[in-house]
Amino acid sequence: QGACRALAAALSAAPTALDLSIAMAESSHGSSAAVPRPRPEIIYTLVLRGSKMVLAEYTQRVGNFQQATLKLIQKVDASVDRHSYCYHRDHAFHYMIDRATNLWFLCLADSALPREVAYAFLGEVKDTFKRRYQLEQVECAIAFGMQGEFRAEIERLMDKFNSADDHRLQLLTAQIKDIKGSTMASLDQLLERQENIDLLVMRSERLSQSSVAFNRDAHHLQRAMWWRNTRIKAMVAFVILFVILLIVMFRCGPTLKHC
Repeated sequence: QGACRALAAALSAAPTALDLSIAMAESSHGSSAAVPRPRPEIIYTLVLRGSKMVLAEYTQRVGNFQQATLKLIQKVDASVDRHSYCYHRDHAFHYMIDRATNLWFLCLADSALPREVAYAFLGEVKDTFKRRYQLEQVECAIAFGMQGEFRAEIERLMDKFNSADDHRLQLLTAQIKDIKGSTMASLDQLLERQENIDLLVMRSERLSQSSVAFNRDAHHLQRAMWWRNTRIKAMVAFVILFVILLIVMFRCGPTLKHC
């Protein structure tokens, strides 16, 4: 809801283009505008290089989607790899950015369409586009340079993801991918934690070994200092006794007969 309010506030200065796009899209169905669609659908898809160069697009409806979408892209946060914005409660924009190629993949869909399905669709569009075109072709392409070839691919993928039989499957597949991603992230964290524990145990063992070696060296040093002090004390005692003996012999004679 915060993203919806932020987007509405950002586009409030010039709402005419986006409002006209939605109005024309709904009017293209005639009386079906008053009848709710049985399921949410992807309405419009756009592939860009950067945020301005349109390479390919496709829609089954009539409307100035491109002008409204390009105006919207200037308002989105380009530092986020993928995000969704809703507008007028009935529609939502979903985009995905491939940093390696600077390719932007965006679709306009009914707001009831789950984001997981929209991201799965954009991911398949991205993979298909990158398999078909090399980076050099993308960098040298002019505006709508891939429209003639890739329009049919976008149409095929939109029909696939908008089909009643495939809709639930794509939603389930997207949820499984999210669960798999979360599981892999948890396993990576667990392995990293285990590595940290092993490293801590290794350091503890090294510290214990260092402590044992330190105690052994300290004991040897203590014994060496004790023997050194003992020898010094013995030498001092011998010198004192020798001096006393000299004094006694000097006073009493060498044979101690005069004492």
